[in-house]
Amino acid sequence: MKKSFFSLIVFSILTSININASNIYEPIGKNVDFETHNKIKYGDPNFIKVKSTITNDEIIEYAKAPSDIKYQYNRLAKITNTYKYMRYNTSNLSPKGVVVHATAGGAKDNINNEISYMSNNWKNAFVHNFSDDDEIIEVHNPQYAAWGAGTKANPYYIHTELVETSNRNLFMKSINNQAYYVAIKLHQFNLKPSRATSKKTGTVWFHSEVTKYLGGTNHSDPTGYYSSHGYSLSKFYNLVVYHYNNITNEWTTNTINTDDSKTVETYYQDILREKTIYSYDESKNVIKKNVSYYSTKSKLLLNRIYQYIDNNISNVNEVHYHEKGYRISYVSKTYQNKIITYKQTNEYDAKGKLKSVIRYYRSSNNKLTRKYRINYKTNSHKKNYINYLYTNGKVRLRYEYIYNNQSKLVSKKSLGNAYRYKTIYKNGVAKKTYRLKYKSNGKKGKSIVVRKRTGF
Repeated sequence: MKKSFFSLIVFSILTSININASNIYEPIGKNVDFETHNKIKYGDPNFIKVKSTITNDEIIEYAKAPSDIKYQYNRLAKITNTYKYMRYNTSNLSPKGVVVHATAGGAKDNINNEISYMSNNWKNAFVHNFSDDDEIIEVHNPQYAAWGAGTKANPYYIHTELVETSNRNLFMKSINNQAYYVAIKLHQFNLKPSRATSKKTGTVWFHSEVTKYLGGTNHSDPTGYYSSHGYSLSKFYNLVVYHYNNITNEWTTNTINTDDSKTVETYYQDILREKTIYSYDESKNVIKKNVSYYSTKSKLLLNRIYQYIDNNISNVNEVHYHEKGYRISYVSKTYQNKIITYKQTNEYDAKGKLKSVIRYYRSSNNKLTRKYRINYKTNSHKKNYINYLYTNGKVRLRYEYIYNNQSKLVSKKSLGNAYRYKTIYKNGVAKKTYRLKYKSNGKKGKSIVVRKRTGF
């Protein structure tokens, strides 16, 4: 089927203007996969060949519950934003499945060494996750693509690496962790487990199957490593299905990540699902991403709307919701060339009534230059508005505006140091201004009228 206009536009906009869209998924280094940096042949003396077979029943009985997923995106901080935020080349910009790998590190492999090597050599390859017998570490946000299995697979799939071992018991724990991670990612992106096929369908792929069915790579992992432990690809897939079918709400809690790499439990503790909707405004050449987070009871807790222009986030709107469905707060961030120009926060009471609006303006070097706050009275249009001006991050001047129930300006106060001014308005017209002198101890001194209009 011919690609939709929307799909092509989304892909072209979200790829960097400096990178050809056709090769953004191709490593920019020497094209040497990190799986080969310490390649061990399975007949090598450094790798102990295990002949006895392992069943999934043994794994489930011995390994027990999988490890908790750890999110350590800062370990790939060296990757430039152009490649860190590569979008999947799919109609909904989400992954189609997961590609399963093994590191080829042999008996002395180590999860932290593998992550460090990848961080230093990311131009050759980088993936989303590493798992061993003790840890499941997600190092790259799966909402964005990675380089793990060639240009035929990179634009479409999440990549997970299994750290190798020659120890039978450690293998069972590590394979259990990796299968659980795959199951979690399938749940996260609303995908059902299915095997890879020659028709290029399926959500669970092995690197060897990418080589066989898609091309663009010549790796055969993790087939040889599994065989060395008397294990198979089919057994692993069945283990993924087992975890997929037995994942509870407790297990899926706190697995959804935001674009700024902070987990959602920062805001709420009972996140279950995330729903993402993309829209494209052709007239404005703008892409909007609407992300909603729901509780275990399907209650909307948090909603974010991201706006992208020329591959840069130009605006982020965020709404928090009370458990009864009322708005709690609303945050709007506007970006220009990745620099925040202002941040706005709207606060609501328990019934969803707007209480206050605060907006912060910053300079290009992130110094606060101006802040204003509007406070609203309950069940009334009456409000006061305070404007703060900053120099070198410190308050220089403050102005307070008072409005009546009809939103008419009643008075304006300048809140300086020694002298403060107050202007009285009628029907929106300034009538009288006072200069209020303050003593050094902060108490009000004598009020002096500096200007008075007749007819007040």
